[in-house]
Amino acid sequence: MSNINAEELFQKIIDAIAQRPHERSREVSKTILQTLSLACQHALRQSKHNFGNLSSQIDTLAKIHHISAADTIAIQRARHNSLQGETEEAEEAILADLRAVAVFVSAVFNTPIPSAILIKPPKLGGWGSEQADWKTPTHN
Repeated sequence: MSNINAEELFQKIIDAIAQRPHERSREVSKTILQTLSLACQHALRQSKHNFGNLSSQIDTLAKIHHISAADTIAIQRARHNSLQGETEEAEEAILADLRAVAVFVSAVFNTPIPSAILIKPPKLGGWGSEQADWKTPTHN
């Protein structure tokens, strides 16, 4: 899948949202990790640097694409949560992770998040005191 595009990755997220996940299944975790990995592979395909793991790839791309610190933390949290496998989490937490992945794809491919992903924002407790901005993130 070296010629992956943003639309294909966004579709993976849309499909996961459509399932209205009430718990983190292996399928949702796999979708999150696979989408992050494919976005990183695409963005770093011409890089001459070697990266140790997905976390370092995400951090590097977040800096390159000027992703906010709050969104970078949310993206890394989505990655970390998905590595935990199946868990009983609130739907809002899972949707927040899917939103974070959409922000990452949007930044890496420099394209807006599709309206199908701009879902109702969850009530967040883990991102700090501010509510997440569910509009297309600003990154330059």
